Amino acid sequence: MRAESFRFKVGELNCVAVSDGTYALAADRLFTNAPEHELREALQRHGLEPDEVPVSEACLLVYAGEQVVLVDTGMGPDLSPTAGKLLQNLKAEDIDIVVLTHCHGDHIGGLTDADGKLAFPNARYVMWKDGWEFCMSEETRAEIHPDTTEFLDRKLLPIRDRLELLEEDGQIAPGIRALGAAGHQPGHMMLEIASMGEKLLYISDTLLHPLNLECPDWYAVYDRNPEQALAVRRELLKRAAAEGPMVHAFHFDFPGLGYIRREGGAWRWKPIAGAA
Repeated sequence: MRAESFRFKVGELNCVAVSDGTYALAADRLFTNAPEHELREALQRHGLEPDEVPVSEACLLVYAGEQVVLVDTGMGPDLSPTAGKLLQNLKAEDIDIVVLTHCHGDHIGGLTDADGKLAFPNARYVMWKDGWEFCMSEETRAEIHPDTTEFLDRKLLPIRDRLELLEEDGQIAPGIRALGAAGHQPGHMMLEIASMGEKLLYISDTLLHPLNLECPDWYAVYDRNPEQALAVRRELLKRAAAEGPMVHAFHFDFPGLGYIRREGGAWRWKPIAGAA
């Protein structure tokens, strides 16, 4: 692997955070309900520009027994000139299982390569049933732009014959457990990765930016059901602070690994040593 990867362990499980690249989003899309003056002050504290908040993407590899599991696939070749780097950073890793935490383009875009072929032709695929049905429903397709429908079909239809749809929390592979976390999108899920008494929570898009810790009631334009998404977030924050697992946040600064702490009445993000 190249420098765009970060190796670590959860108990006896070998894991690798793999960069898909970075891009920028406007702050009012990431924190769409934030009061204007509070958002301006928060951005200033962190040295961020309102029109260009940096966003990273880190997919995750887990070597679970004899199976190699990839969690999310990044943007792929279609959406950004500065992201979609997963395949080149992953190199020729043979993937047995691909877990898709939800169907937003920055998580499913890497399912196919620049030629439209499956990037992981030998894998089986896992996602939440509600997420699949949401993307394929006539109601959703009547609502979204035709280009988005075409993108979803181009990425998702090639995997449907090898797709496992989950309806409840449960084990995907040794040490890897799916946790329903709908709100950001129907069928959105997190993962619990556990071995030898150690745990990692892969939180996908439950938190999109460290500012979501300081201001946990700020949600994004991308949160399909904000009230439900915020409820999931609050439960995550409580659990992460109480139990102390390592956390993988897909969009935090690469490699997106750290701990959530409660200090002085506020939530804090503590990147792991060597990963800041």
